[in-house]
Amino acid sequence: MEQDLSFFLNFGEQVEQRLNKLQYFAEHGQPPYPPRIIRNHSTAEAIRLYEEAEAAHPPESEEKPAVKVQVAGRLVAVRHMGKSTFAHIQDGRGRLQLYFKKNDLGDELYQQFLKQFDLGDFIAAQGWMFRTRTGEVTVHVESYQLAAKAIHPLPEKWHGLKDTEIRYRQRYLDLLANPEVR
Repeated sequence: MEQDLSFFLNFGEQVEQRLNKLQYFAEHGQPPYPPRIIRNHSTAEAIRLYEEAEAAHPPESEEKPAVKVQVAGRLVAVRHMGKSTFAHIQDGRGRLQLYFKKNDLGDELYQQFLKQFDLGDFIAAQGWMFRTRTGEVTVHVESYQLAAKAIHPLPEKWHGLKDTEIRYRQRYLDLLANPEVR
């Protein structure tokens, strides 16, 4: 029971921090819920476009396919690695990796992403696609924009959403936490 109480106390702190970040965007002239964002491709379409362009290039060619995309989705994972950060976004069609590099974005924009974005936020990103050393298709982000700030945190990744009543009453949480229910 103590563990459940600590969750709710921590939950309140997280909501307060997210509200402060929401205020940061408003104070810096960036609408936290812009009326319109530009998204030319879903995550699945972007991956398909890059793979088609990659197949059209001969394997021995030094030149990589140049595919520029504008995608948007919910931020579901973030990994920091020094002066670069990998993040995953998810939309209704799939999941796509984003690559943020401090030298390309500039210190201010890079720090803004690190400090003001949380898991669950919706982000719109524009950039060139490439394949990482591990073989994952990724967008090298040139610019990004907050599409919507999430006030409530996502359910825990490892424990998932176990409470059956919550799964039925809050279907959107069930779909976020358990992709196998789709």
